[in-house]
Amino acid sequence: MKAYRRSRRISLEEAAREVRYRFLAEVAEATSADSVAVGHTLDDHIETILMHLIRGSGTRGLRGLQPSGQWRSGNTALTVIRLLLEVGREETVAYCRHYRLKPRLDTSNLSLSLLRNRIRQQLIPLLESYNPQVTDALLRTARIAADDLAALEEAALKLGHGVVKEQESTVILDKERFLKLPSALQHHLLRAAIEKLLGNLMDIESRHIEEIMNSINKPAGRIVTLPDGLLFVIEYDRYLLGSDPAALSPFPDIA
Repeated sequence: MKAYRRSRRISLEEAAREVRYRFLAEVAEATSADSVAVGHTLDDHIETILMHLIRGSGTRGLRGLQPSGQWRSGNTALTVIRLLLEVGREETVAYCRHYRLKPRLDTSNLSLSLLRNRIRQQLIPLLESYNPQVTDALLRTARIAADDLAALEEAALKLGHGVVKEQESTVILDKERFLKLPSALQHHLLRAAIEKLLGNLMDIESRHIEEIMNSINKPAGRIVTLPDGLLFVIEYDRYLLGSDPAALSPFPDIA
């Protein structure tokens, strides 16, 4: 795990998550399954919303966990189903106790070195001292974020037509058309393009999108370096997103 974490340059928590989902993807492939059900509960949903809020992950992140979705890493993909998002952790504990089931406990969940554990053990109790109904408030926020994102996605289909195209492992944005779009839609298209290339947005925070946005009017040749080896390159009439430096060179060699 430590070697994988170092090679990916990510936190121990993210490394463990990737390894778990890679394992599940391998099992799904070996058994010809098209999806995997996981045991995330309402408590995990709330913790995820707060984690995304702290990291500044934008509207998509504020939705928290979704009942179903795609997990991707490189060429590995997995359909994940979460059936217990409306069930609290206390209810699952009571269920196991009633039916004399002995769940496997992960001792790393007790470590305050991990952000999610600090959110669970320290931040949520503190927030509840300000608002005993903070869980309901966060769930409302997640639903509003989901509605807003759905509206953005619909607008992207209508207004974003002709702005984005793919060329092998590169996403190309038409500069003139992109600059005419509303700022919210620009942010959305950038996130969607990055997710298309990386498979997920786990390492992408709002500050990365803002760094791109702050550079879109810069002269051709400007390059913004993003996580996971991704580059945003400004050319005269277009923007390029990808990880291949040769394909993204703003000034091709002259023979």
